[in-house]
Amino acid sequence: MSKTSCFNNEPPLEETSILTSGFAFPKWMRGITFVVGFLILAIGMAKLFSMKIKGLMLMFPYVLVGIVCLSMGGINNSMSISSEGVIYARTVWGKKRQEVLPWETVQSVAILRKKNLFYARFFKEDGKGWQIPFRSDQWEIFQCIVNKYRPDLTIEDKTKV
Repeated sequence: MSKTSCFNNEPPLEETSILTSGFAFPKWMRGITFVVGFLILAIGMAKLFSMKIKGLMLMFPYVLVGIVCLSMGGINNSMSISSEGVIYARTVWGKKRQEVLPWETVQSVAILRKKNLFYARFFKEDGKGWQIPFRSDQWEIFQCIVNKYRPDLTIEDKTKV
């Protein structure tokens, strides 16, 4: 197996190859969460004008749940591996924050398989690491990317049989 191509029938991997975790919060779900949060918040604010003490007391749970739903609609997390290393990106209402675990700091990789998923745990020098879930059909691409950027790393399978 060469360093630039993992499969016989496929073109070589590009330098910017990225394998993204299969568990990002879908846009349609974030949209629904935002709409539901807005509606619940509107119901809570309507209780503010009910002119009854009981209406005011019932306002707080609606407002609280509405604000939580609205904020969840604006959050997006994604984890991926690329030529830079392991990337964790978090976007909150348009503000993006990205952390990178460079390939040079990765000491080992451990895999745990469950049903149709595998969890890749990238360990640093201090024994701590980042865990990323992937779909099982991404296994060959995962191996190819890890072998391309860190051929000296062994991928240890920790799955109990």
